[in-house]
Amino acid sequence: MPARTLSLVGMRPSIGSAFTQALAARTYRESKRTVADRIGHAFRLCLARPPSAAERERLTAYYQEQLGILQKEPTA
Repeated sequence: MPARTLSLVGMRPSIGSAFTQALAARTYRESKRTVADRIGHAFRLCLARPPSAAERERLTAYYQEQLGILQKEPTA
């Protein structure tokens, strides 16, 4: 993503929110069902490369953390 686009996303939260929702929907629709596959697909869409093992591990841990929060507080 060009730097100008990133600055636009940062300045206008509604654009950032729309972008993240669209990325999530596309990732969910186009990738396999495992978290690792979805992380890899989203990473390639955003950065044009697969995640390193450390990046995949960190994002998987973040996903698990967020899932736990959502399961405890479904309206969060």
